Amino acid sequence: MYADDNEGYFPRRNSPDNITYDDYLAGYDGRDALSSTEMALSALSEAQSSRLFECPSSPFNTKPKRSYAISLWGNGSQAKFRGISGSQPVPRSRAIRQIYDSSGVIALGERGGDGAGYTMGAVGKDIISAHHMNKDLFVNLNYNGEEYHQNKSNYLMVDGHVETRSFLSNFSKVEWSSGF
Repeated sequence: MYADDNEGYFPRRNSPDNITYDDYLAGYDGRDALSSTEMALSALSEAQSSRLFECPSSPFNTKPKRSYAISLWGNGSQAKFRGISGSQPVPRSRAIRQIYDSSGVIALGERGGDGAGYTMGAVGKDIISAHHMNKDLFVNLNYNGEEYHQNKSNYLMVDGHVETRSFLSNFSKVEWSSGF
């Protein structure tokens, strides 16, 4: 619905304006829509909560919890990232029409932890490259002595389906030739 209303583009993550992807999705996720001013201030105040952004089995206690991060799409030096959102100059996100493998591109993935960066509307932990999602979750879980999902994470794919994947499954196979 968000993309339909925004010329096919996914929510962006625009760190200079302190607006996170979950702020842009307010009004589409069961919360009231936020004005531009409210979005810019939400990192500084108690943000509205939405259970859609919370993994039910997460052992972390941060409130209002955001268990998921939007996947990083880069341009320039970050062009290797195949996600959907970014903080680089315009365009700051990808359009649906730019994605040719919608069942293979991650839209959101788990990024769990405690602290201010893991709350709704907080800039910092709202975006991550797909190949770091499980690693970040694994490091935070081991640091806190917790473990869940059998060392896997949940991923929302661009086409709308959800997968549980291991960290290593997020890497692409590269064909290598020894001949030059």
